[in-house]
Amino acid sequence: MKQGHGKRTAVFAGAALAAVTAAAFAFHAVAGDGGGLPSRPETKTMALKPSYKTLESMTASAPLVVLAEVASVKPGRLMGSPGEGSLQMRESALKVHEVLYSRNGDTPASIAIVETGWVDGVPTEDIERPWTKKGDYGYFFLRQDRVYGTYGFIGAQARVLVDEKSRKMEASGDHHQDPFVKNLEGMLPEEFAKAVRDAARMAKEGKIKPRPLGDAAPDIPEDKLPPGMRP
Repeated sequence: MKQGHGKRTAVFAGAALAAVTAAAFAFHAVAGDGGGLPSRPETKTMALKPSYKTLESMTASAPLVVLAEVASVKPGRLMGSPGEGSLQMRESALKVHEVLYSRNGDTPASIAIVETGWVDGVPTEDIERPWTKKGDYGYFFLRQDRVYGTYGFIGAQARVLVDEKSRKMEASGDHHQDPFVKNLEGMLPEEFAKAVRDAARMAKEGKIKPRPLGDAAPDIPEDKLPPGMRP
């Protein structure tokens, strides 16, 4: 994903102008369920993102790790235009309960995260990570988009939700029967929180090196991008 980022950025920057002329298309894509967000996707796509084998590596690789609750979800920015292909994001507002790790020292009280929402108007989610939904509560391993200021996940496994009643953990990425994910889901919430804090401390001390993440582009591989948005 790193190659061609400059070209994609130019396309994304021009999408603001395209969004005006694509207003009717965007409404159709967003309001296809009768006026709100679709309850489920019509198709799925594979995201090219790093996968992790240890919680220490995933923590050190995330510029920001937060414990947060999803306060709301809405249609996000539209990139591309009808006839050329389009990608529209879902945008979730997070109320941050705790910042467990921040590489640059920021401690935001709220942030917005984006993920794949629609491709050419069709509701689409990543295979590895189902859509984030209102009320979700848990740990988010994130990086910031330098252009838009929103955040995105650092990988397929980078969302670990907590069911406070059952005290069970639910990590994304489990469709691979991933041993790392199974290990995460076997932990108690307090065990997981301690492990993340310990990893954050080691990362700050330089004992764990972050993995390169590439550019903070949308969670969709280049060969799946609509034709008008490919580099």
